[in-house]
Amino acid sequence: MRKGLEPQSQTRLFFTGSIDYGDRSQRLGIAVMTSVLETRLREVLREELGGTYSVSVGSSFSWRPAGQYRLSISFGSDPERADELLAAVYEEIDRLKSSPPDEAEVNDVLEAQRRAWETNQESNSWWLSVLDGRYRYLLDQSDGRYPSGDVLLETLPTYGADLDALTPPRIQELARRYFDQDNRVRVTLLPEQLN
Repeated sequence: MRKGLEPQSQTRLFFTGSIDYGDRSQRLGIAVMTSVLETRLREVLREELGGTYSVSVGSSFSWRPAGQYRLSISFGSDPERADELLAAVYEEIDRLKSSPPDEAEVNDVLEAQRRAWETNQESNSWWLSVLDGRYRYLLDQSDGRYPSGDVLLETLPTYGADLDALTPPRIQELARRYFDQDNRVRVTLLPEQLN
């Protein structure tokens, strides 16, 4: 797609598919996996290749009408380097799928998750979102289409154990499963060509 006059491109890569939304430990594992990949991509795309200022990797989930996940990777770059950087992204995904990340990589992300968890528990706005989610969940569950057992209030005590279960081999397993090359979309916005 071509739009705009600035000599830069924006690339977005999406992987989507089905997920058991009721398995919170799976969703937590995917969030950790995307954080590990984001750190790797920042090192490669920004530090080693000097091809972008920032790269973002994220995950989102929905339970309606059925459990779905979406992994997204985005970065801006010189239009001439977009394909080169995208190839580096695919290499890092393949590396994560073929061998587990280092223990230190995973531990850094897990420690950040634990700190955020502790900070969140002291925030009224976080507790409000927990209670709001509980209320909405109860409303949605009434028709029987949505998964049971995914209410955050009931799973609060297991959060630490869920984090502890996220070992490097588990992160590799999640990468193999959810970076499905058959179910991906790549979009690159390039500047309009000037005559």
